[in-house]
Amino acid sequence: MSLRLRALSGSGSVTVAPSLDGTRCGETSVTVGPDFGGVTIDLASVCAGQTELNAITVDNPGNPLVLLVDEVRFAP
Repeated sequence: MSLRLRALSGSGSVTVAPSLDGTRCGETSVTVGPDFGGVTIDLASVCAGQTELNAITVDNPGNPLVLLVDEVRFAP
């Protein structure tokens, strides 16, 4: 899975986790700033044993920021 993230205002770290019906796979911590940055998550390793996904959760455990998400892709 890959996606691009950028902070429109603020900066910091967010947590990205693929999930199925609210049950999250392993989380990936990503630092975001004013420029788009690519994130690649190996679904086979963070979602071992999971056969389906239906959501991506992005949490901001830190300071408030406005987050832009682009080009979310699931690839076999």
